[in-house]
Amino acid sequence: MKSVTGCADRLLRPLEVLMAYVAGVLVLVLMVLGVVEVIGRSAFNNPVHGNLDIVEQLMVPVAAFGIAYCQSKFGNVRMTLLTQNVHGRAKWLVEALSYAIGMFVVFVYLKGSYMNLQRSLTLGGDTPEIGIPLWIGICCVTVSLALLLARLAIQTLEALRLFTDPGDSSDVLRAEPHETVQEG
Repeated sequence: MKSVTGCADRLLRPLEVLMAYVAGVLVLVLMVLGVVEVIGRSAFNNPVHGNLDIVEQLMVPVAAFGIAYCQSKFGNVRMTLLTQNVHGRAKWLVEALSYAIGMFVVFVYLKGSYMNLQRSLTLGGDTPEIGIPLWIGICCVTVSLALLLARLAIQTLEALRLFTDPGDSSDVLRAEPHETVQEG
């Protein structure tokens, strides 16, 4: 099981990193767009046409693309107040339960996002000023949630593996043998 979760982690990590880099580049694009908008509006009395539409659509991948990467680095809000005081099998059981709850919530969001994407593709829809299709942003959210669900599934399986063998180490959950052996 350790090799399966480790292999899945190694396969998923480059995609998470790529999406995080894309989100970072889009932040740079948004900053340049803001500078161009300010200079164009103040110096030339000629603002960027559709600036608000562009910013609205670029904010979606900026916000969504880094979520799975952040989860893989444990940067998201976690239940550390509860898990830091628990050791051994109990710790990994609590971790597995918290990941499973997260998976359920993300699955519900993913299902809603996917249904919204289908509706948007069927009915159409675009931004009011320059007509950017709305399905692009919805697709970004759906893909990001699917990636987050995969990350949470890997972490849940790894926590369950450590529950069965608390003395083992884990690259996925960054657990060392000395951290896992303590029973409490």
